[in-house]
Amino acid sequence: MTDHRTDIYPSIWRIIGVILAGLLLVMGCYLMTIHPRARIDKLFGYFGIVLFSLVVILGFVWLILRAMRKPLARIYDDRLEYLIPAKMRYEIIPFLHVEMFVTVKVGAKLIRADYPDGSGKNTGIVNTLVSVEKVCDMLNERLEEFWSQHGLK
Repeated sequence: MTDHRTDIYPSIWRIIGVILAGLLLVMGCYLMTIHPRARIDKLFGYFGIVLFSLVVILGFVWLILRAMRKPLARIYDDRLEYLIPAKMRYEIIPFLHVEMFVTVKVGAKLIRADYPDGSGKNTGIVNTLVSVEKVCDMLNERLEEFWSQHGLK
């Protein structure tokens, strides 16, 4: 049996959008620090510069990963592997233990693997980088194929 693999890459346009939005917000926060209306504006400005600079850096990291052809997730016939960028390694979720994949909103929309015992595990697949609904549908299709091939459910 061949193991079919589908790679999920982050959308280049979404990454560029995140970088540009982050740069715009950094500039706005910078303007708050040089033209404050109150003392608190300066504090918020510096805090915003740090926060949105991290967003821009994260966007560039995703851009580099995309250029290196490092997929955000790899869907096989029997498992899902999703990238944990901080560790630069893939976490594996075997289909044997998964009941279904669902989209959940935890700050941002992401994909969660639900298990038969009622527990679940959030993946690193987030809607700011890809269309989570499409990826979730693809995962559930592969999951059903896996179950039918192994006589499960």
